[in-house]
Amino acid sequence: MNRFDLPRITTGLAQARDFRPYYDAKAPKALAYRGNLSVSGRVLAVQLELRDNDIVQLPKIRLLDPPTELRFGAPHIESDGCVCYASPATYVIDRGFVLESLVGCIDQAATVLSDILEGRAATDPANEFLAYWQGTPVLVDIDPRFGADAGCIGSLKLRGGAVQIIADDAAALTKRFGNLVVPNSTVEIVVGRIQSTQAAIPASAPWPPKTMKDLVRWLAKSQPDVLPALAKAVARAFNQRQRDITVFVRAAGSLYAFRAPLSKRSSFHSAQGFATAMVGETAVAAITSIKRLTPNMVTESFIATRNLLPGQPGFLGKRFALVGCGAIGGFLAAALVRSGAGMGGGSLSLIDPDRLGAGNLGRHYLGLPDLDAPKADALRAQLIRDYPGVSVSAVPRFVESLSNLTGYDLVINAAGIESVSDWLSHTFRSGGFPPVLHAWIEGNGAVAVAYLEDRPDLACCRCFRTAAPGGQSIFLRDDYEVKESTAGGCDGLFVPFSVAAVLHATALATQLSLDWLASRQSPRLRVTICDPQEPRAVENHDPAKRSACPLCSVTGSDLSDNG
Repeated sequence: MNRFDLPRITTGLAQARDFRPYYDAKAPKALAYRGNLSVSGRVLAVQLELRDNDIVQLPKIRLLDPPTELRFGAPHIESDGCVCYASPATYVIDRGFVLESLVGCIDQAATVLSDILEGRAATDPANEFLAYWQGTPVLVDIDPRFGADAGCIGSLKLRGGAVQIIADDAAALTKRFGNLVVPNSTVEIVVGRIQSTQAAIPASAPWPPKTMKDLVRWLAKSQPDVLPALAKAVARAFNQRQRDITVFVRAAGSLYAFRAPLSKRSSFHSAQGFATAMVGETAVAAITSIKRLTPNMVTESFIATRNLLPGQPGFLGKRFALVGCGAIGGFLAAALVRSGAGMGGGSLSLIDPDRLGAGNLGRHYLGLPDLDAPKADALRAQLIRDYPGVSVSAVPRFVESLSNLTGYDLVINAAGIESVSDWLSHTFRSGGFPPVLHAWIEGNGAVAVAYLEDRPDLACCRCFRTAAPGGQSIFLRDDYEVKESTAGGCDGLFVPFSVAAVLHATALATQLSLDWLASRQSPRLRVTICDPQEPRAVENHDPAKRSACPLCSVTGSDLSDNG
């Protein structure tokens, strides 16, 4: 606590909210204060606990003798009586106003408690249900349509250790996760997949459920529409002579799961009788323990869309050609896959004839283990290691040597070579060619640029240079001088720029690709100034053709004459 004036905080809490220091033997290292909150006509005794000496984390606020309405199972009340009053991502301790921030935490807790008591938080437990369910985490890769009952359970060997995963079937699990699947770990099981139209609301007691009887009693009150489907799933597992059953319930606002053994099945002659005993007020249900599971989705659709805003569909099912697997291309390929490229039946083709050199290492996605490997091949291998099952192909050739690129939805040009950009622009304008998204860096990392070329009536890549060949860029001052370096001989000549500019260009291209897919591609030209001392300011816009552009206004034969 040496960074703050502790006496001032103690005095301030006493004066502002009548909270006094308290020694808590259960948490002797924590500094605690106790006081009362007047909430909705009630006086509630609470304890504020500072969890770290520098007061970086939000303090805990714990109810000391909560009424029935504010015990575990109520919205925002944790099992230890603490109030979940704010998220650390949105509410922070202001370093300049620590005392005021702590008072704000107390007031926010009072507001949350008032909302609970007055019924304004009635729907919140459905959204927070998994926090109350307290299940064992399990990875899940099952069909989101919740159709069949067949499934399998296996183990994945990850860097943090082996973890269980539930999937549609063993073949799909192996295809998706490849060598990550622990050999001989996969077992076919019955997976009950139940849709409920009702929200899962935790009960006050007994909670969380530990037996089938506890579970059924809770379901009868919270989600009665689950019970008939659960009985049918148990009957099917009985008929298939399964030793246990795993059940997923997709409720309004949550997905939870549990596993129950079927060890008493031999005592019954029919599936109906066994299902009635399991899903009922019986001795069998009372002694049948359940294992609660918390599903962690790893489906392709979840990976691709979880972090996107509404209206951004992700790249599932789309076909991409990435031209250039250098500095920008390497990071961009990784960003595309993380947004769903190569998943859901889509594909990503990596086109680059070059090998990874020692000079590339300071600004490339790949590292030392891939030195001297073909960039396209090495990048594909890395992406598949990170996302087994992703559809990525390597094409270690010059793009102009390929016979056909018309089968792609989008061609992304990260080659950083003017002649390649001009060839792609001209080919697009010749017709029958997909849109081309260009990403590049100007000067010595002064400017990062992304441009979507999807309309022949707008500018081409050549329009951004005012002279030929290698003309001055519109993004740089007229007197800007590009500095070049050499690693020995003409072949070692290169333009130095840092990885920071690479990441700026990658971000622009990734966002523009997402916006193109969502039909929000304007403005098509997007610019980030990386060095404010050097470039010419260019606004984001949809650029018109330059009247004197030698590429936009000529035929194919004329283009070759103009270089």
